[in-house]
Amino acid sequence: MRLRAPGVWSIGVLLTLGLVGAAPPKAPAAPATCESVPPGKNQYRLAVGYAPSRGNTPIQRNVALAAARASAERQLSDQLCAVLPAEACARYRGYIQPWQPPGVYDPDTRQACATAVVDAWLLQPDALRREAEAAMSQLADGLGASLGKEGVQLGSLQRSDGCAVPELDPARMWVRSRLAAANVPVYGADAPADIPTLDLLATVAAGTVTLGATVHHADGRETGVDPVRFSAAAYAVPEASVCAAGLAGRQSPGVKLEIDTRGGALCDGQPFEPRLTVDVPSRVHVYSVAPDGSAWHVWPEPDGTGIVASTVSLGTSYATAPIVPGDELLVAIVMPAQAPFTALDGVSGFCRLAGPLTPARLPAGARVAPASWHIDTRPGACGPPVAGQPTVAELAAAFAAAPVCR
Repeated sequence: MRLRAPGVWSIGVLLTLGLVGAAPPKAPAAPATCESVPPGKNQYRLAVGYAPSRGNTPIQRNVALAAARASAERQLSDQLCAVLPAEACARYRGYIQPWQPPGVYDPDTRQACATAVVDAWLLQPDALRREAEAAMSQLADGLGASLGKEGVQLGSLQRSDGCAVPELDPARMWVRSRLAAANVPVYGADAPADIPTLDLLATVAAGTVTLGATVHHADGRETGVDPVRFSAAAYAVPEASVCAAGLAGRQSPGVKLEIDTRGGALCDGQPFEPRLTVDVPSRVHVYSVAPDGSAWHVWPEPDGTGIVASTVSLGTSYATAPIVPGDELLVAIVMPAQAPFTALDGVSGFCRLAGPLTPARLPAGARVAPASWHIDTRPGACGPPVAGQPTVAELAAAFAAAPVCR
């Protein structure tokens, strides 16, 4: 769950392969410091990249952060290619991913740093994983043939019910790598406005993952390829998910709520920054919703208007264990700025909504932007929790004491 305190949001490394390679580049004098939660011991290799900036404008800052991320990923790529055959190097390079993006920027020294990781077990496939990778290659190759040289923006992979499925993030990375190998430009959040977007959707039933892909073009067209199937055991994908599914899968066009995660997973104590984007000036209220529909208003802060014109940060957040099992879900309810006020308007600060938040309770004309994730509890996936994090009991007491929204 989420709890706002002054200045803080609270929400419920070496490979075993013995990889060796070029030493990481020497850090500049007085560099920015990447304060990341270390991944689990002996589960990951982590690299830090640095890059200078020519100035402190937002564009220059973002360019430096992108260069730092590219440097970190290049280091890990070099290390993989130093010990793996060329074909395997190209294939598994796609499993390299940013760690707690976008990184850290120091305006005083004009230095950026960012981290990247590669997960050890993904580099050691068994028979089920090889079958899954063959199926995902078929999906990606079909997409590549339909896209040609047209670029695509690749988002996260979701379950068909909208809940987070971090276990399948390797599938997203595999598709990205396969498309890039076919010379299809693959973009992240920095994609140009007219670039098509690629959504990956997974249905899990009877021990089988059915993975589908849809490309949404700027002119409104949608194209896709035949879905593929593989064993859920290949990535230990659970059969069931626990989240407020009626809201989690209710994404409206023109609005977006983003959280940088590893496929929907965060480590206990990991910092992150939710970002909300709207296409027209809008009046926005953000709620944290438990799997049973219980909801708490978390944004705007006290005395805030909730008016958003483009992109706004909801502040730095820190992940903690939830007070109830299941996914954390943020839901932004977006109304036109000039629309009449509704029963959900006029609220600011942290308070408890009387009764559950369900789709039927949404105001007429409202658009919805959900973001779902959960704490990664896989053995070795994260380091120890950060000292000083609130306990589940402390979080439960704080949420129970929240006033009813009026």
